[in-house]
Order: sequence, then C-alpha cells, then structure tokens
Amino acid sequence: MRNLSLASCGVMFLAAVLIISLVGSDTLYAGDPAAGGAAPPPPEAAPPPPEAAPPPPEAAPPPPEAAPPPPEAAPPPPEAAPPAPGPEMPPVEPPVEPPVKPPVEPPVNPPVEPPVEPPAPQLACVETSLGKAPEGIDYNSMAVSPDSMHVAYYFANGNKWAVSLDGKPQKEYDGLGVNTIRFSPDSTRMGYLAVQGGKWFAVIDGQEGQQYNMIGGRGIVFSPDSKHYAYAAQKGQDWVICMDGAEQEPYKNVSDVNLSFSTDSSRLAYLATKTEKWLVVVDGKPGEEYNTVGNLSFVWSPDCKRYAYVAQIDDKWAVVMDGQPGTKYDAVGDKTFIWSPDSKHYAYIAQKNNLWLVVTDGAEKKGYEQIWSNTLMFSPDSATFAYAASLNKKCYLNTNDTEAELPYESINAMQFSPDSKTLAYCAQKGAEATLVVGDKVMGGHDGVAFGTFMFSPDSKRWACTVFKGKMLLVIVDGAPQGTHDKIGDGSIVFSPDSQRYAYLAGDGGKWFMVIDGSAETKYFNVAGGKAVFSPDSQHIAYAASTQNNEWKIAVDDKDCKAYDGILIGAKIEFTDNTHVHTLSFRSGEFLRLEVTLP
Repeated sequence: MRNLSLASCGVMFLAAVLIISLVGSDTLYAGDPAAGGAAPPPPEAAPPPPEAAPPPPEAAPPPPEAAPPPPEAAPPPPEAAPPAPGPEMPPVEPPVEPPVKPPVEPPVNPPVEPPVEPPAPQLACVETSLGKAPEGIDYNSMAVSPDSMHVAYYFANGNKWAVSLDGKPQKEYDGLGVNTIRFSPDSTRMGYLAVQGGKWFAVIDGQEGQQYNMIGGRGIVFSPDSKHYAYAAQKGQDWVICMDGAEQEPYKNVSDVNLSFSTDSSRLAYLATKTEKWLVVVDGKPGEEYNTVGNLSFVWSPDCKRYAYVAQIDDKWAVVMDGQPGTKYDAVGDKTFIWSPDSKHYAYIAQKNNLWLVVTDGAEKKGYEQIWSNTLMFSPDSATFAYAASLNKKCYLNTNDTEAELPYESINAMQFSPDSKTLAYCAQKGAEATLVVGDKVMGGHDGVAFGTFMFSPDSKRWACTVFKGKMLLVIVDGAPQGTHDKIGDGSIVFSPDSQRYAYLAGDGGKWFMVIDGSAETKYFNVAGGKAVFSPDSQHIAYAASTQNNEWKIAVDDKDCKAYDGILIGAKIEFTDNTHVHTLSFRSGEFLRLEVTLP
C-alpha cells in the first residue's frame, strides 16, 4: 500500500440531514454517530407470510384460510448474551405481519395553489397505454420495474385477487401476499406470492411453484444477473430455502432477511438453525454453529471467492472468514467489516480492554476511545487504507498505518476520489465546520449537509452543500453558488463527462433545478428530487409538477403535456441521447411515456 499525502486538518462536523418527501423539506441538524456499535443481536427468523391483500370496501372479505397463522413449530431465534460495554447496535425488531392497507387513490400530490392555465407543451410525447386502473385496484401494492418500463399491481374481482402486469390480468387466487410483487434487476422477470386453498406458493413468470404452509415474509429474491431466484418456505415443521424451484436441506428455522446472492450470482448464503444455535449455509453447506450470528453481517468479497460474518463464541465476538473464526473480542463493530475492492485485504472495528481498534488483514492497530465507522475505507484502487479516531480529546487521521494528529474535534463523511488520488472529509471544531479536499482546507462554514459531498466521474471536480446561517448553498470546486431556503437532499449530480453539474434548490415554497449555475423554471414539486443527464452529457431531464398539480417531464427547461402524476418508484430515464421515458397516470389510465428531443 502507498502513503497518501494529506493536509493537517480534518474531523467531523455538526452534520445536517436534508429530508424531502418527493423533493425536500426543512433541513435538520444531526449529530455524528459513534463508530463501532456492539455486536448485533440474533438475526430475524423467517417471518410469517404476508397477509392476503385486502378487498375493496364493497367486496366481501377473503376466506379465513387466506392468511394462515404463524407456526408454533418455528420458534424465534435465541437471545444473545448482553453486548459488551460500548456503543450498541439498535435492536432488531421482531418479525411482524405487515399491516393491511385499504385501497387508496393514485399516488399524486394534492394541489397547493389555485389552478392556473398551463403553458403549451414544447416537447412531443408518445403515450403507450398500460391499461385502465380496474375496480378493486390496490394502489399500495403497485410495483415499478427497475428500468421504469413496466408496472404491476393487485386488484380484486369479487372475492378473488389477481395481479395485473402492464394492464394484462394474470390468474386469480384466493389471496396475494401484501406487497410481494418483485421485478428482476434486468426488468424481464416478475414474481409474487399467492395463496389458494390455504396453501402458499410463489408465482414467477406466470408459473406456480410448489405449495407450502408458509413462505417467508421477505418473499422472492432475484439474483443480480436475474437468472436465479430464492425464497424461504415452511415444509411440515421445518423451513427450507427454495432456489430455482429446488429445495435445499431443511432446518428448524431460516432467516430469509439474511438471504444473499453473491454479486456474480453464482453463490447463495443464508442463516439457519438446527438446534438453539445459529449457523451460516454457503453453497448449500452448513458451517459451524454459534450462539448467534450478527444480523446482516454476512459480506461477500468483490470477487465472490471469499466471505465473512460476525459470530458470538461464548461471551466473545469474532469475525468468521471462509468458515474459520478469527480472534475473539469483547465486541465487533456493527456492520463495520469491509473488503478492499481487489478482494486482497479486509478491515473491521473491534473492542478490546475498553478501547476500539481497527483490525486489518488480522493485524490489530492502535486502540482509541472512538473510531468513526463511516471513515473506515479502502481507496478504489485498494492501495490506501484510512480511518479517523479520537483519544484523550485529540483527533487522528490514519492512512496506511501513518497517524496524523489534526486540529479538530471530529471527522466525518470521508471519501476517496474515483481515481484514488484525493481524500476528502468534513471536520468540526466548536461551531465551525471545515471541508478538506486533498491539500485544500475550506473553513468558516456553519455546518455541512451530511452525505452531500460528491466527486465528478473524472475526479477533477467536487461539490457539497453547506450552511450559511439558516440558508444553504452549494460549493462547486471551492466556489460558493447562490444561497437558497432549501437544497434537495442528494440532488447534486455531475454529467458523465464531468463538465456539467446540477442540483435541486427551493425558495419561497417553489422548487427548481440549478444547472451549471443557472436557475431553471420554478415548479411546486420535483419527482425523486434530482435530475439525470443524457449519456452524451448534452441534455438534462427531470419530472416536475405545476402549481395546479399537473406533472410534466422537463428536458433542457422545456416540458411536455401534463399528467395526473408520475408513478411512485418510476425514474426519468434516457433510452439514448435523444429519448426520455418514464411511467405516468392520467384519468385512471397507466401510461408509458417517451419524449423525443427536437
């Protein structure tokens, strides 16, 4: 690993969180979380199946057998021993059945101003009907495909239920699992859970799977390449993982919350119990049993050849790598284990003798009173390892085992540039927040909006949102832009060629895009809170609503005709450099829109 030259400054700031509904709301301050929570409690067991989707108010209720009760034979996971002293992981909520929600109106925002006459559309838009919303539709069940080309939802027909995909009704059943529609990552496959005659099964690509007493509440999980699927099901008194229709070894219980495909889709792992202890099953082979296994602690290496997770051994905690437990510690930081991008190195935070320390490739580093977990990272090229910590009221930045004391109280939101040459972070001392980008130090801010720092794709530019009194402003390449009442959370975006930038701003109750420093048309809402650039970086698009609550696609400050709403979950996508598409709703009809640029 190489050393990285850094300015002698850093440390955390009084973080701020931007919260938006579709676009944003008032910004609130939030303190920086302490790193290295104690090892987590036991994983959740496979929850009971979702309740059958409710009929509309005028329909007869579904038969009682549509939602079988939880099995007595599948007990909850064992209780973990009390965690070691120090920061703790938030408790895991027990599995519960999701609440039944009555049908609601389409997800659109209510008018906020008196209607006005909309301007004439400036962009041509081709509409493709995806069907009229049927009577008995459950809008809460609606799911949109990742490519924003397809929509599916439940609807009732008498006392039966069915799924509609792009306006085409599927087979009717006694009931459907609440909110279990799943699209594959490539948007070519779709599945959901159904119940018929008191038995549950998965329906994938229109084909019914084997029937079971129950199916785990997480439902269907598709692999990253979309070629495989898996889910948990109860068979007799046991639980099994069903992958591509084939059952794996039965267990007393399984945790489908921890069901994990490797990123290359060739491997599958999950948590299970044979007795009162927990084990991890990898590629169908069970590992050693432990008192408990850290919930959601399982991590595949980037090359998918290795894996690691946190387990409790007696009253201690250890990282288990490739099935072999490592050194035991008083605690292991919750979800702090990371792999280097090249899969050759690893690191995590552990507690020993009331101090927190970083373990890299099995070697223990210096102990500190606090380590900020969101600063623990490898550079994209895997050559540099860094983290920030505090001891005796002093703050330190560590890079490749070189410790530098910094004149701040805390460090937060550390980030490497894509080319790995620059390290940036936010620092706090008293009321002053400071941005540090490589060797550039920019202090004097009243606060830095948490999670807003961003490098451009070519690593040569950067942007961040900061506070100026009660106002906010975006800094681009060190230059402050205009101040605004609000800045959209996570709205800063650079174009693919890194030459352009955009962000969402709000003043006087209206929202607008600022593109390359210039404000565009003001709207009352912006779907998703951010814009998207075309692949050639020449165009920028987003969806916004007018003051009479009509929604439009805007491209380069021109817009198309109006619609009642943009479907929740639908994104504005460039099909190519001159075509934009999304999903909308108008007069009870679902529509796929494609805008052609002039």
